[in-house]
Amino acid sequence: MSTESSLPVAIHLTDPPTAEVPGDGSLNEPDRQRIFPERLWDLTAGDENGYGLEPDLRQRIQEKA
Repeated sequence: MSTESSLPVAIHLTDPPTAEVPGDGSLNEPDRQRIFPERLWDLTAGDENGYGLEPDLRQRIQEKA
């Protein structure tokens, strides 16, 4: 038996890069609103998948390299 889960992760393109994830339970929504821009709140809520964000992420990584 296997289980699968996904959660949003903010990758900060600093030197060195860091990652930040929202907390569980009652911390989730306030953390998502603090970590992510408002335009991504719905995507990070788990109601939709964020796969459409991958091209934007790849482009931003290339710009920072």
